Amino acid sequence: MRLHNNRYEEIKSIVVATYEKYGINKIPIDCFELARKMGITIIPFSKLTQKQQNKISFCEGEAIMFCINQSTYIFYNDIDNTISRQRFSIFHEIGHYILGHKGESELAKSEADFFARYAIAPIPLVWKLNCVDVVDIKNIFNTSFECATNIKNNYDNWIIYGGQELKKFENKLIDIFNLTWLNCK
Repeated sequence: MRLHNNRYEEIKSIVVATYEKYGINKIPIDCFELARKMGITIIPFSKLTQKQQNKISFCEGEAIMFCINQSTYIFYNDIDNTISRQRFSIFHEIGHYILGHKGESELAKSEADFFARYAIAPIPLVWKLNCVDVVDIKNIFNTSFECATNIKNNYDNWIIYGGQELKKFENKLIDIFNLTWLNCK
């Protein structure tokens, strides 16, 4: 599902504000550190009993978030997935949390997917680090090939539509990651 352009910009700005608030400023961006700083407990499936795994794996997806009492938990599949897939899934669940989604819908899924993709490799950082192809993105940001391909497509569109004219939140992002000293293309 395609979001409205304004919503994409809102989500990008939310990612940047989140990184600023929690002091996230290292690449590859660490979803585990972000979750910890947000007070979210991350639990791999492998740490659960078989009975617990069966209950959780009954739910669709590579990760799932539960809010129990005043605590938030994200359970992620570390058994069947690569670390890059695990990271995307955790960022996706963090996206649901930050964006205030209360239930599953196609819109919520699309927003959380975009949040995860942007959170893993924000396009201005891809640009600033001179990532020229999918392999650069995959290696620098520790993503799957599929995720890097999607990011590269977003990057190409960003370039075509004048992305180098940075918005205020994009300049803030570059400052947060201390990349102002890098030469741009």
